[in-house]
Amino acid sequence: LKEVNTRLSQFEFTATDAAITELKLALVQHCEVEMLELLSYEIFEKEYTYDASSIAQRSFSLFLVDMLYMLESKVFQEKIQALFLNAKNMTVEYSLLSTISKSNDSFSQMANESFYQKWSKETLVIQKWLNIQASNKLADVSKMKELEMLAVYDNKIPNLVRALIGVFVRANFIQFHKEDGSGYQFVGEKIIEIDKFNPQIAAGICRALNFKSKLDEKRKKLFIDVLNGILNTEGISSDVSEVVNKNLT
Repeated sequence: LKEVNTRLSQFEFTATDAAITELKLALVQHCEVEMLELLSYEIFEKEYTYDASSIAQRSFSLFLVDMLYMLESKVFQEKIQALFLNAKNMTVEYSLLSTISKSNDSFSQMANESFYQKWSKETLVIQKWLNIQASNKLADVSKMKELEMLAVYDNKIPNLVRALIGVFVRANFIQFHKEDGSGYQFVGEKIIEIDKFNPQIAAGICRALNFKSKLDEKRKKLFIDVLNGILNTEGISSDVSEVVNKNLT
């Protein structure tokens, strides 16, 4: 959705998202048999190997899984869920979770909790898990605030901030640009908060807020209010104010 919108003179949030979903669904419905024939379950079941052939096979099979999962076939979904539960390595487990998480059902919730509990001591893995959470178009501001409260999250660790707040800004096009401006308000508050102890990271988030001219009038007003709120914050750093001023022009 973001890639399509970057080509438009003004962002479009409803029809474009629906059109992309419908197009993908039509494609997979038309090619379901061929996709199933091409899909290699074995690549997920065998021990992880890092060579060009295996990488390509995994990548292609994961693409097919992501597409076929849209059909909501109980038999297929149960097969993918079983592969997730029995994954022999984190790469496969994480990749299948990325697909499973797009469905807001009980298994998706259980899978995310299971992955979190299993890998919570591994910061690099948790960054990946946070990427999935923050980019999920079902993850609104209330969900983001829940994620902030997790024991594994620390806003003083730059990579965790990038994995959560940065990904929300750059990859969650629907929730970040929500019509009520809650996404903008949330990120503005985080910029002010982080700027107090890490202006460089706060400014890095600000650099992604360079789309004012592409917003409709309602969103633009809410967005400008947030940027002005950042500028008017007492003690705001020069790193942040410089970028915000550029984004307001």
